[in-house]
Amino acid sequence: MAVGASPTPPATNKHQKVSQHILRRSFPLPKDIISLLYEFVQREILKAHISYLNCSEKMQDRKALPDSDKLLLLIDSAHEVQTTIDSSEIDYFVFLLHTKGVKFGYRFYFPASLYSQDLHDDLETLEEGGFITAKSPIRMTEKGRLWIQQSLPNEESGRLYDLMKQYLKMIGPVDELTLFQRAYAIATRGI
Repeated sequence: MAVGASPTPPATNKHQKVSQHILRRSFPLPKDIISLLYEFVQREILKAHISYLNCSEKMQDRKALPDSDKLLLLIDSAHEVQTTIDSSEIDYFVFLLHTKGVKFGYRFYFPASLYSQDLHDDLETLEEGGFITAKSPIRMTEKGRLWIQQSLPNEESGRLYDLMKQYLKMIGPVDELTLFQRAYAIATRGI
């Protein structure tokens, strides 16, 4: 942070205000150093939280990418192929991609429409972390793009990214009813 810049990010909730206050009282350092330290700690806490969410029993393969990272790849690949994904449609896209080889660990329920609580919990975590905006359509933020570029540059993420783009191009722009019909047909095929 440059000298003279805003010394600390504005605290948006009570927890952040208390954290910043504790940091300032515990360390007699210049405010810009405290600000950098605070941002680093927040980033590490978010990484740990996302990691914790994805190390649950839904992750069968320890070498596989966490579901939250796959969601980021999906949102970014949709942007790349100019496909919009609304929050009401993301369950369908994830379900259909799962059937095409992009293995997600989410459980889906098919009451009136397809839904996964774990998926929406991960979306909420990604939005709270500033990686996406979950308003419809879902969009990747600059922070999310940086995360993909810096944290996911490996063979597995590249393969999944290409598979997602290929599938999204193949299905093209579709409405929610079409997505529902495709997912329902796959889900009921084994019944």
